[in-house]
Amino acid sequence: MESDVVEELDDTRAEFLTRASRALHTVFDHGLDDTGPGELGGFVKANHGTEKEQLDTERRLFEVDFDRWVLRTSDQGQQLRAEDADILDVHYGSQYRAPLDMKRHVEFLTRAAYGTLSADYVALDASQPWLCYWILHALNLLGQLDETENESDKIKKAKRAFVARLTQCRALGGRGFGGGPGQMPHVAPTFAALCALVTIGDEQALGIIDRRAIYTWLVTLKNTQTGAFRVCAYGEEDVRATYCALAVARLLNILDDALAKGCEDFISSLVSFDGGMGGEPGNEAHGGYTYCALAARCLLGSSLPSGSDTESSQFMRLAHWTASRHAEMEGGFSGRTNKLVDSCYAFWLGACCPILGVPFCGDSLERYVLNYGQDETGGLRDKPFMYPDFYHTCYALSGLSIAQHYGYHRARHADSQAHVAQLKKTHPVINVSIDKLEAAWLYFHGRPLTPSDFGGRYFTL
Repeated sequence: MESDVVEELDDTRAEFLTRASRALHTVFDHGLDDTGPGELGGFVKANHGTEKEQLDTERRLFEVDFDRWVLRTSDQGQQLRAEDADILDVHYGSQYRAPLDMKRHVEFLTRAAYGTLSADYVALDASQPWLCYWILHALNLLGQLDETENESDKIKKAKRAFVARLTQCRALGGRGFGGGPGQMPHVAPTFAALCALVTIGDEQALGIIDRRAIYTWLVTLKNTQTGAFRVCAYGEEDVRATYCALAVARLLNILDDALAKGCEDFISSLVSFDGGMGGEPGNEAHGGYTYCALAARCLLGSSLPSGSDTESSQFMRLAHWTASRHAEMEGGFSGRTNKLVDSCYAFWLGACCPILGVPFCGDSLERYVLNYGQDETGGLRDKPFMYPDFYHTCYALSGLSIAQHYGYHRARHADSQAHVAQLKKTHPVINVSIDKLEAAWLYFHGRPLTPSDFGGRYFTL
């Protein structure tokens, strides 16, 4: 394994490995005094102290450098290449961002929108509303769904096809949406279908939603003992289901005390020992589940702790855990402790930051998505050398929108951002663009959307 990795390194890194290995063996076998000139011992001896202190310094230096450059297990080869690329990026200047290749991304998305998916997507047969949402939301963030003369005939045709497919996914009596035609209703595809229809946003799309039937169905999924929701009849209950149910109810203006009762207590039970939140009580903290928990609190109208409560250990641990998922070197977010960076968490954890009021570097998140998330054939991927897909295209672009509109940005050179296209602003709590969400709010609530609708203190529209 080690030799395979060394072959991928350039001559400079291979030379470093050889010298470092020789120096370390010399130190361990004979002590620091026998370490030859020009090897690591040469600069370790500059450290004044006992021989043991010098040896400890030698080991620390070697461990840091060797682990960063060479030591990787077989399942981290792709991450090594990504970090190699990042090292070059730092060397040539971290201000650089690859241009957002909008044309190829639009082509990648529209091929699926009005064409036929490959056989690989058979595995997502029960996720058809999600496919509709991922494609539509990504196109919308790229500015392709605006009701203007510039909207292509292909896009208009695709929107009608999506409405027709989502209509087929409706359950009997309008009680939610299934993962495909004839499938039982489930809160996750129901949430996805609703977001897709809101993204289309016209009367034909919104008119297929039966709010009364959906409310009646959501009541049957409520566990009054725990406060959580089940994903479907006799299905599991977790924070995903709870978030999706609350998001559907809040958006459709059908959230009442019967649906909201106990949700706050259930969400509070999800805090893990390290400060993050899991899918169920006692589970490991996870970026996606932490997002669902925080967004669900917003949907309930809960606000952040105020005054002295802000310094509470629970809130501070959660803020620290969220900020700690932002990898300093790569620039993106990892979903769990000791896991690799993945572009989808640019949204799942990137959106947690404005919800919590935690500042994060939008520059570095932009850099990861643009430099390492884009595939040269179109679409976005989780990391370099992986294939693009609709899921990562949707959430990487959503994370890029979060970075652009909610992250803080250092001063940039004029030429470093001239080619970075500005995406539409997405909403951190319900991942739909602000303009589409405002239109849906007027349709279902009969009034404008305001920050107070989601706790009030989390962010501004």
